[in-house]
Amino acid sequence: MEFLTSNIGLLGGGGATAVVLFILKKIPNEKIYDNVFKVFRSAGVVITLGLGKWNVTKKYWKVVEEWLIDALNNVVLSALNGFVEGLRSDDNK
Repeated sequence: MEFLTSNIGLLGGGGATAVVLFILKKIPNEKIYDNVFKVFRSAGVVITLGLGKWNVTKKYWKVVEEWLIDALNNVVLSALNGFVEGLRSDDNK
């Protein structure tokens, strides 16, 4: 009984996670991808706040944007894609 009382939060959290994963598996991956993409694209637009259009920041943003986007694309995105590919490496093909 002590096991249940001392680990009730862990057991409840694990059960809730299983329910969420079950529900997410019923939603098509493309739909999840599209919604997440839209949210983060909107976040990117909000973060830049049109910095490339303001006269004060236009000159600086063009330089920063090239470096920032390249760094995100080449490092973060490739690292994430490689990690996901590694996770799927033992799937039956």
